[in-house]
This record gives sequence, structure tokens and C-alpha cells, in this order.
Amino acid sequence: MGKIVLDGVLNPLDYFSGRDVFQVTATDVSFDGFFTGCMVNPEMCVLAQLAANADDLRERVYGLIYSLKYNPFVTGPDIILDVIDYTVIKNAIQSALLNPSTWPLLATGLNGLLTENVMEANAIFSLGAPPPTIFPNNGQEATAGIRLSDVPLERRNTTSFPQLLEEFHTTIRLLGDSLSSLALSYKDWPFKAKGAYMGDFSAKTKRPMLFVGSNLDPLTPLANAWNASAGFEGSVVLEHAYFARSTFAVYSSSYPSLLRQWYTAGHGHEM
Repeated sequence: MGKIVLDGVLNPLDYFSGRDVFQVTATDVSFDGFFTGCMVNPEMCVLAQLAANADDLRERVYGLIYSLKYNPFVTGPDIILDVIDYTVIKNAIQSALLNPSTWPLLATGLNGLLTENVMEANAIFSLGAPPPTIFPNNGQEATAGIRLSDVPLERRNTTSFPQLLEEFHTTIRLLGDSLSSLALSYKDWPFKAKGAYMGDFSAKTKRPMLFVGSNLDPLTPLANAWNASAGFEGSVVLEHAYFARSTFAVYSSSYPSLLRQWYTAGHGHEM
């Protein structure tokens, strides 16, 4: 095996125990970056006209999100398909946070919802958040099927679910409830992936491994890179300051250069 670079890292211990709280510890910070960027660049963010500052804008949008839980926004004649509800808006925001180039589109959709402009609100459907279908679970269970089956039955500590749910809800404002609903499914999920990994995550590799992360990554934050690297002797963590999930979603002139140095030198001291 040659040199290894892991970018967009999950915490393996948490992932394979079904309590991946750390996965979204930076989601709220990333979302705050959206609001700050909006106010700094009003020419690219139509939402800026609705608030005096980033904090005000954030609270207005969170108010909108919670209102959609009880009062969905109807964009067309079909009351099933033409609806933006709590789930749809959460999925749209999560999708947009993964790729900052879509933030102007998210701003347009949120502005449409806040001002009741149907044409602008429809932008939400362009962010990987399809409207509800007549069969809501049709094609929507892939993530659950993978993640739930990856956790061996003997590692599903169901006795700690109340504490786990409390941790999700108190530490993660944007996606805490979304992940807690997934965590609840571990209890009754009957399937186990073939070849499920049962070992640990520690080794001395022939060549040092490079882990990459950012404190602004909404789904695979820097803390995961540090946690994963701890078990691999001699490994190095490279921190960057980009929004988005992993460096593949953003352009950087310096990151490819650093990678070339890593592949050439093979260890952090010469990067």
C-alpha cells in the first residue's frame, strides 16, 4: 500500500457504535458562516435585506424552520408534492452547507419562504431536497440502510439512548433532531452488514497517514480527523479553513501543492 490521505473523516469509534454525535459538532458553526457571509456580501445574498446583522438573520431563519414543522409552505396545486415542510427545509440546508457555491441559491429559497414569494421559494427544491412523494420512503432509506447495518448488533448500546438523544438535542441546534431520529432506529434495525468490521482503529502503517479536516466542515469536522489519527502511529493532521464537506467541494490553489509535498516527502515535517 502506498501513501494514504483521508479527507472528510468520520470518527470511526463513534460511527461503529451508533453514537456519532461528533459528526455534526461543526454544523451550527458552518451555518453561522452562511449568515455572516450573507451580511458581508449583500449583493450575492438577497436575505441580507431582511436583517440588521447576522445574529438577527439567523434567528429569523430558525424561526422559519420551526414554523414549517406546523405550517408547511405550499408552492403549487398538489398538496403532497408541492410542499416545503420541516424535513424538506432541513435537507435543503444540509445539502447547501456541503457546497458553499449553492449558498446564493439557498438564500433565494429562504427569502422566498420568508416573503411568501413562491417562485423564489421553489429554489429549495434545487438543493437536493425533493418534495415529499406519495410513497415517502421510496428511495430514501439508503443512508439508514448503510449506517444502521454497519453497526454490529452487539455494539448497539440501547440503554444509553435517552442520554444520547439529550446530547444530540442540546449540543446541535440545526441537525440534532435529524440525527437523533436515525439513532432511534438502531434499536429495532434487524440487519447486519456482511463483513462488518469488528476490529479496532490502531496500527503502525508502513508510511505515515495524512488526515485532513476543518472546523468549518458541517458533517466531517476537524475533531474527527484528530480522533481517527490518534490510533495510527506517526500520522499527521492537516487543518484547512474552508466551509464545505472535505476539500473536494472547494477550490484551493494551496491544497494540491500540500498534497504533492506529502506524497513526495511522506511526513509532516517537510510539508
